[in-house]
Amino acid sequence: MSLILRIPYNAVRSFSSTLVRDTKQWRVSQGLPANRNAEGILTDGPDYTFLDGRPTPLLVRI
Repeated sequence: MSLILRIPYNAVRSFSSTLVRDTKQWRVSQGLPANRNAEGILTDGPDYTFLDGRPTPLLVRI
């Protein structure tokens, strides 16, 4: 006996572009970048460290 579940397409993917747009507008109004991954310690920091303590060269953004 096999069981087949029928799930409507829009029930699986309930995603609203309005929410994304409003979130971006709120971030910009608060003085933050529109894309939360555009800048920060994880994207602007060094990718590695030297074990002997030498300073890591900073990434140059193009």
